[in-house]
Formats: sequence, structure tokens, C-alpha cells
Amino acid sequence: MLGSCGAAPEANAPEALPRQETPRVVASAPSAPTGLSAPSAPGGLIAPPPNNFELGLFSQEELFAAGSGGCGLSLQPTPEAAQEQAAGGFLLFHGVDGSPMLMKINGKLVPFKLEEGRGAEFYGQTPSQTFSNAELKLIAIVEADPGSDDENLGKAESIPIPSGSVQLQAGTETIAIPVEGKAGC
Repeated sequence: MLGSCGAAPEANAPEALPRQETPRVVASAPSAPTGLSAPSAPGGLIAPPPNNFELGLFSQEELFAAGSGGCGLSLQPTPEAAQEQAAGGFLLFHGVDGSPMLMKINGKLVPFKLEEGRGAEFYGQTPSQTFSNAELKLIAIVEADPGSDDENLGKAESIPIPSGSVQLQAGTETIAIPVEGKAGC
């Protein structure tokens, strides 16, 4: 199970230092259209995020069914973060058209509003982005390294994101997941 965040400390308890664990991801197979089968994997939970929300992976089909998808930033957990890689899936997607960033929380795709982007823009994204969801009181901080392929930046249909991280924060609790993916169309 991914590095967990427990309940808030009691008022008289000494403050504990934040844990620095390497998260592991357990991915479930994305649901397949009728007539197709997907490999099965246990659970759908990749992490017990702050305040006991279930953070999951989602398929391209789920993304399109939610009215999103297309060009943008798509990130998934790195193989090192994954306990099982049979199914895969997206941890988050952020389109280039001003649409919200999406993450699967408690079994549903949840929109997050872009609050801030920092760094040189690439494919409608920036290397450092902060998103929020006011209803669930969550903040997602996304760090995505577009690599050093400067000669193809803006010319290729998409570029790889060889490394990055997604931090999900609720109050003073945070989990971090190493990610990789792509940006483009």
C-alpha cells in the first residue's frame, strides 16, 4: 500500500515529522468495452491519500466518457512506484483547452482547478502546476519534466515526460507519487 497519511494528531500529542516513504501503486484493469477483456489486477486503489480518500487510476475510455481527453498532459505512476503493472492507467489528465485537471478519487473522476503554473510553457502545460478541488479540500501539485529534447519541443505531436511527481495534499497531510507520461496530442 502507498505511503499512508493517518488522522490528524491529537491536540496534546507532539507533532510528528512527515513520513518520507516511496509509494507503491496497485492498479486495477481499466474497464474494457463489451467483447474485449482486460487483464485483472487486485483493487483499484493506488494510495490511501490524505483523509482516507481512495486515489485510483483511470482508462482512456473513462476519460472520453467524462467528456475530456485529447491533447494535454497525461501522467501515470512510474514502474518503480507500481506494485503491479498488468493494467496501467492514468493518474491524472490535464487538457490544453482550459478544461479542469482530472484525477480519480473515491471511484469517480474529480475536476481540479488550475491555480498556478510556473516555468516555460510546453503543449499548453508548464513544468510546475498547482491545482485545487474546493469541495474535497484537496491540492494537487504536479511537477513534470519535459526532458531535454528541445529541438522537438513544439514540433512533435507529443513529447515524453520521463519523470515527475504528483503530490496530493489535504490540510497538513501529503502523499507523493513518482510519475511519467507525455504531453501533446
